[in-house]
Amino acid sequence: MLNIRFKEDLLIMGNQAADLDSSVSAFAFASLLKKVYPERSIYPLIQGSPSDMRLKPEIESLFLKAEISLKPENFTSVFFNPDSLLINSDSLEKAAVIMVDHNRADTEEITHPIRGIVDHHIDSGLSMDLKLRDIRICGSCASIISEYWQQSAEKIPYGITLLLAGAIAVDTGYLDPSWGKTTELDRRQYEALSKTLMPEDRYFIDELLNIKNDLSHLSMDEQLRRDYKDFPMENLKGGISSVPLGQKNFFSSAFYKDETVMDFSRRNCPDFLIIMHTVPEPFKRELSLYTENSSNELSGILKTALNRLKDPGLKIIRPERRISMSTNKWTFYSQKNIKISRKVLVPLLKEELETLINSKT
Repeated sequence: MLNIRFKEDLLIMGNQAADLDSSVSAFAFASLLKKVYPERSIYPLIQGSPSDMRLKPEIESLFLKAEISLKPENFTSVFFNPDSLLINSDSLEKAAVIMVDHNRADTEEITHPIRGIVDHHIDSGLSMDLKLRDIRICGSCASIISEYWQQSAEKIPYGITLLLAGAIAVDTGYLDPSWGKTTELDRRQYEALSKTLMPEDRYFIDELLNIKNDLSHLSMDEQLRRDYKDFPMENLKGGISSVPLGQKNFFSSAFYKDETVMDFSRRNCPDFLIIMHTVPEPFKRELSLYTENSSNELSGILKTALNRLKDPGLKIIRPERRISMSTNKWTFYSQKNIKISRKVLVPLLKEELETLINSKT
């Protein structure tokens, strides 16, 4: 990777969800590339806006602890606003993109050429001719970035060490094998990073997952927005939100509002919305499917596709208790295999949907 010569300035861009792993990977990789290619202008980018950070307290907390400022120019929605552009616009126009923590372009806001991909999700098979194309299945993209730092001749700044260790810890549940995400790369990189941290910072990382899951200050719309990704099919406008609330709490009459879901769906994913719920202690996963019209053909195709997926072990269930909602728009599932996260489910569901839709044409 470090032997590749880049002719343009670079934008190191995280994914649409702009979660902790994506944000850390963008900043840590940009920091390394700035040292390796001092002649280039290199900027990390977070998709979204600075105001979105209140949805993700773990990001603010970790960057603050690492004494690294989240500057407005590092967010795409501000980055391309001429009134608040804080870096050289001529440099931007000629810049190229390196995507981290995703391997399929997931925003129309960036029209720059793609010069590299570093990711830990299932390979979409796109941009095969790139010289920098490193896609490896592991628990955290930060593990790959950490390996780049370890293999370079550069000393890792303490703040970057803390960022990388925190991202790996949160994305793998502290290397918990029951999450089904941790690989040898994650384990090796986390151990290398954490042994250089001060005790108080290791204690902080131990609390980072609790900080992430303490979302009592967020509204329902904010819960849906904080970790949302569009579903990658051109002929469908769907999306998947990951929410650290089980169905019982999310759909409680004190929290759930039909109008909020309808508005969120119409703005972002009018065809369908899937919520992937996580429940701690003991850890389990649940899934909820929302379609505006549960009697139309698409709703039937979605349910058939989910039912045909073997790996997640999905089973239609009834809600645990009476809740205030339009139940005819929702289908609820338990999930037997807790190792199937969103990054695993999406390509499986996409393949099944394409098969079903093509069979009807």
